[in-house]
Amino acid sequence: MHNIIIKKIWEDEGLIELKVEAICDYARAWQNCYIQNEDYLKLVDKIRIYNVNNEGTYLEFGSKEGNYTPAFSLEIKAPDNYGHVTIEVDLEIDDNDSRKHRSVFYVQTELGCVERFGRQLYQIINNELQEASLNLL
Repeated sequence: MHNIIIKKIWEDEGLIELKVEAICDYARAWQNCYIQNEDYLKLVDKIRIYNVNNEGTYLEFGSKEGNYTPAFSLEIKAPDNYGHVTIEVDLEIDDNDSRKHRSVFYVQTELGCVERFGRQLYQIINNELQEASLNLL
């Protein structure tokens, strides 16, 4: 089953550690990353805007460039005429200092699931949820 699960590991003084797990028919990958609360809220707001205008959007959690902690990105494509949505997931494989190993694949979902996922991500920052799941398990 296709899914993206984002779980808050801990939070301290405006910094959040997240574990993201992405699953498709061909691959399953996970990683942890660190992000500031205000940056997290900006990314989650991009999902809200996506749900209003249905145009593709790009979210980068952390920084994929430079000598930083692992980062991941979600490129949410515009929905097709039936409300099907493709999300390109790009996760860093944290096995070397050059940061060149990545796992990139598509996760399939629907427009309503993206909307619910965005609400769940807001609930994580408000300490109402610990985990957000794109597609219900």
